[in-house]
Amino acid sequence: MAPLRDLELMIQSHYPLIAIETFEEARLERILAEVATSLRVPFFVWSVTTGLKRYGSLNSIYDSQTPVKALNNVAAMPGEGLFLFKDLHRYFDKPEIVRKLQDLAPSFKMDRRVIVLSATQLALPAELQALAGVFTLDLPGPDELKAIAQRVVADLSRQRPIRVDLTPADFDQLVDRMRGFTELEAERAITKTVLRDSALTRSGLEAMVEIKKELLQKEGILEYIAPEENLAEVGGFSNLKTWLAKRKRAFAPEAKRFGLATPRGILLLGVQGAGKTLVARAIAREWELPLLKMETGRLYDKYIGESEKNLDRALRTAEQMAPCVLMIDELEKALSYSASGDSDAGLSKRISSDGSSAGSRTGRRPSSWSPPQTISPSCRPSSRARAASTRSSSWTCRTPRSARRSSPSTCASGGAIPPLSTSIGWRPTPRASPAPRSSRPSSPGSIPRSRVRSSSAPTSSSTS
Repeated sequence: MAPLRDLELMIQSHYPLIAIETFEEARLERILAEVATSLRVPFFVWSVTTGLKRYGSLNSIYDSQTPVKALNNVAAMPGEGLFLFKDLHRYFDKPEIVRKLQDLAPSFKMDRRVIVLSATQLALPAELQALAGVFTLDLPGPDELKAIAQRVVADLSRQRPIRVDLTPADFDQLVDRMRGFTELEAERAITKTVLRDSALTRSGLEAMVEIKKELLQKEGILEYIAPEENLAEVGGFSNLKTWLAKRKRAFAPEAKRFGLATPRGILLLGVQGAGKTLVARAIAREWELPLLKMETGRLYDKYIGESEKNLDRALRTAEQMAPCVLMIDELEKALSYSASGDSDAGLSKRISSDGSSAGSRTGRRPSSWSPPQTISPSCRPSSRARAASTRSSSWTCRTPRSARRSSPSTCASGGAIPPLSTSIGWRPTPRASPAPRSSRPSSPGSIPRSRVRSSSAPTSSSTS
């Protein structure tokens, strides 16, 4: 398991403090217990209600509920050890707590003694940031989710008769629908699905989708969509359809072993009603992948730093549910910043920068998501920023005239990924030269027209 291996490396690297942000306290405690068993070091857990006690023991160390006394007990313990402090971040405003952690750091660097700080949101004081290592506890992967589903079904079967009518392929598809769940959410979802009909059948796949919709709706950033459209309902786009049919196999295990890169995304640019959202929904249906919708307007928050956290949380959720299709709708709201960026203290510029780095993040994960991005041209960046962004590449997707008659709303233009644009037939659109200036009579003292250098607008060039 990757989390176990990564934690073992951090502990053996003599980090005195390890900061972990997670909602899964019980899962983190169990993982740390397995790491301690693997490293053969004792494991202690502290909380403000139970005090400091060894993992698995019912009795706590005497008078260890206050943070200072708990840290004093840790300092007095000889030998190696792993210590999980659950509620210590609530006392970082007290100087004696920060000072005590700084005093413990030099001795902890000499052997495998580590204090693990866990919280849903953890902000370390400046004095501790250089001493602590940051670890990200990912959501359960396919193997863990499959084990959770099997365990829950086995536990329920001992209580009542449970009928399981799923082939191995259907069971794997059920596990794929559970991606993005925490351990507790996965247990509740599979329990609710089984208890509804006292059976686990293919109808549980649709029930799992509804549960995922409810969970994502609580966050308010991503929206889970079950698309019903297919590419046959989209008129035109013959080159795009051919490209999609070929690239669909890029998510298969055989393509990964062959070294074929997965598609990173496409850009759909057009007026309202041009069919951008329809194409994105049809891609998810054609590729049989879950569709997540992210509206950039939902990312912005009135508190400083929360907008960036919302974007990071949305991208992290999409990565955990990979492979999936992430539709970034109304992308122009993240690009509508001024050249100076002073109107909103640079917030839109940071959001745009973080969003543009999503493609590089997907490049490190062969099975990651493929995001169709849709833009309405009603709102654009400033003229200078737009000229800088479109001078390097300007692509146009032409819909055949026959296709326009059958579906007049599917004419769209777009292109931001040159490898994609060249493969589906997009061609650069040159800029029109300005009209010649009207001749005016020469006035005394004016420069002769022969000495005036003629100028014309630069022609946009495409680079791949």
